[in-house]
Order: sequence, then structure tokens, then C-alpha cells
Amino acid sequence: MNIIKKLFEGLNLTWLKLIALAVVVGLYTGLITYIPALEGTSFQDVLYHYEWWIFFGIIIIMNSKSALDSSLKCFVFYLISLFIGGLIADLSKFSVVGWSSLGNYWEWVFPLLSAFSIGFVGFYMRKDKWWGLIILFPMLIILGYHYSKYLNSLIYVFPYHLLSCIFCLVTIFLYALIIFKDKKIKTAAIIISSTIAIFMTVISLTSPPKYGIW
Repeated sequence: MNIIKKLFEGLNLTWLKLIALAVVVGLYTGLITYIPALEGTSFQDVLYHYEWWIFFGIIIIMNSKSALDSSLKCFVFYLISLFIGGLIADLSKFSVVGWSSLGNYWEWVFPLLSAFSIGFVGFYMRKDKWWGLIILFPMLIILGYHYSKYLNSLIYVFPYHLLSCIFCLVTIFLYALIIFKDKKIKTAAIIISSTIAIFMTVISLTSPPKYGIW
């Protein structure tokens, strides 16, 4: 627990460390496209979905000094990660949706602008006020949706997406626990997380199973 607390609250996230992290993430997302055997597994899910990008974003937000600092660092992190990952993936013959062409820069505009705005607004979750729940809620919904899809695929062909399924379920509750300090707000966040997790589990278990990238 101390490690988790350190990760989300105690990092001295300098610009040098941020850029180093962005480079490492970009290298991974690009190089992983060279292993077609991993397609449809948790190891390539970062190419298609958002759970890890939300994770990195919240780490940046929780370790930033101001709303502007948070938004700028989120923007730079995603810019570097997307550029390096896209560049490496573009050089491979293994086409990955969304990463196959560096030339189409317009596809990057919305994610980058979103990173800037989410980084700015997300910083106010740290104020430990009720509106932090409103800011966090869309991210929990996205994680719940991903969790449901991963669980559905996992049921069809075990253990595909097992790690991603566990990661989404854990972080749905983790963010509620680490972001808020006020007991009432934290309790409300846990109730919301539990409701999302239960609802998405039911949806997944009652839907026709699917396998692979969705």
C-alpha cells in the first residue's frame, strides 16, 4: 500500500522524469506491434483501449503542482508517447488500427486536446470535494466498459485478456480509494465503483461471448 501511495502522491515528477516515462511507454506501444502472436492479448490492449492511458494520466494529475502543470504534463506525455509509438509502429509491416500511419496527424488532435483539458480539470479531483466524483465518473464508466468487454472475451478463450480484466477491475476501486480523503466522498466513490463493477459484470455474463480485439 505504501508503494501505491508513493506512486500516486509522493513522486517528484519532474519534466525529465515525465519525458523519460513517455519515451518508455512510446517504445513499448510501438515495439509490441512487431509481435503478431500477442494480438488479442493483454499485452497489446494498450494499443486499442484506454485503461493504461487513464492510469498514466491519473498518476500525472496526482503528482502535479497545479492545474496548468497537470494539463501541460498530460499533453506532453501523450504527445511524445503517441509520436514514438506511432513512428515505430509505422515502420512495422504489422498494421495496428490507429497506429498504422504517422502521416495522418489529424487523428491525434482530439486525443491531445482531450489530454490537455482532462489534465486541467482532473487536477481538481485532488481538492477532495464532491465535484471530484463528477470528474472521476466518466473514467470509471470507461474502465467499467473495458472490464466488461475483457471479461466477456476471457470467458470465451481463457486466459486471453485476463491481465487487462483484472487491471480494470482493480483500478475501478483503486482510484476511488486513493484520490479522495474525505470519508463520505470516499464511501460514495466506492459505492459508485461497486455499482459499475456489478452492473458491468452482469452485462458481460449475460452477453454472447466474443473473442479477440473488440
